[in-house]
Amino acid sequence: GDSGSGSTTGIAQGIRWMCDQDCHIISLSLGGGYSDAIEGACREAVQEGRIIVAAMGNEGTRGDGHPGNSRYTFGIVAVDWQKKLAPFSSRSKMAKYSGYGVNVLSCGSGGRYMRMSGTSMATPDQAGIMVLYLSYRLKNSLPLPKTMEEIEGLYSPGIEDLGTPGHDIGYGLGFLDIWKILTTPQPN
Repeated sequence: GDSGSGSTTGIAQGIRWMCDQDCHIISLSLGGGYSDAIEGACREAVQEGRIIVAAMGNEGTRGDGHPGNSRYTFGIVAVDWQKKLAPFSSRSKMAKYSGYGVNVLSCGSGGRYMRMSGTSMATPDQAGIMVLYLSYRLKNSLPLPKTMEEIEGLYSPGIEDLGTPGHDIGYGLGFLDIWKILTTPQPN
């Protein structure tokens, strides 16, 4: 709602509505405790071939923010412009990718602009990269990925590994570099 919060039932209904509208990518800059309703809606969306990108949370420790830590979402952590992990960004083995989330220029009330920080800023950053990539595939008559594993496989050549090599709880797999993704030969 306008206050910036909502019910778990309302969020689950929103996810289902986005599926009914044939959205391929769903970006969720929200989080809280585990919810069966939200988890079920995420599972259904992924079974329909949707991609869900969700904020990991801003607790700064090992996070349990939901739906960012769901196995049905790509959990996003926040990094600064030097791609260093933001101190507030939650950490979890479920983290998937890193996105710019520190001091990001955004829209504020009354038509003003403001700078904001949080995994809620990093999430649309990475969702935007995914949208660009799927648009590229559509434009070039390449099939859209149907599963989370397919999309991960397509992104793997474009991941800038941050932190310790491979997946880690702070950075996930790393930062998606759209230029690397688009300049890597695309599988049909």
